[in-house]
Amino acid sequence: SERLTLYRQWIRDLNRPEETVSILVGVNAPQRCTEALLHEAGALAGEHRMGVHMHLLETRWQRDSGIAEGRDPLDKIVEAGLLNSRTSLAHCVQLAPDQMDRIGEAGATVVHNPTSNLFLGSGVMPLGELRRRGIPVAFGSDGCNCATSHNLLEIARTALLLERAREPDPARWQPLSGWYDGLTRSGWRAMNSQETAGTLEAGAPADLIFCGMRNAALLP
Repeated sequence: SERLTLYRQWIRDLNRPEETVSILVGVNAPQRCTEALLHEAGALAGEHRMGVHMHLLETRWQRDSGIAEGRDPLDKIVEAGLLNSRTSLAHCVQLAPDQMDRIGEAGATVVHNPTSNLFLGSGVMPLGELRRRGIPVAFGSDGCNCATSHNLLEIARTALLLERAREPDPARWQPLSGWYDGLTRSGWRAMNSQETAGTLEAGAPADLIFCGMRNAALLP
């Protein structure tokens, strides 16, 4: 189609993952796309080994409509070739245990948007269950209309507090290394980089953030 030709031109002219610009395939959400569009997107991503980003099972309605239809939304994206280690899935609030297992087997990354989910009343993503399955979880802010400042440190803090509100057993709380990982390595994975990143080591690309520790909010 004309639009697909335009996308291929953008990939040819702009996609420079070895430098600073990486183009990902974005298909919003399986319930908002025809199966033909999903398959075209999967073919495009596979041809160029591009990352894929989409929303998945954000709300109760999406979960219940899939049940009513008798079609797991994960089946749609698997059949289209869109679920693999280069895929990042936003929200994932309404996942069933077997769906978590399938995401883990595919090596996909989940992007946690706690502030947005709270504002929209979508629920709370099962962070502990995902991490216990070894699924990488990054942090996201969603849109500017979702009660967020786009400050990822504050978003990670909200996610930490939410998990502790849901999990009464402190022994099952995620270690702080998990939160650090969500802000670094897993965030890098969600951007579909195949390089080692999120660590301070020779040869690894890195963004450095310097924090002034004399701020009263950081004491003692």
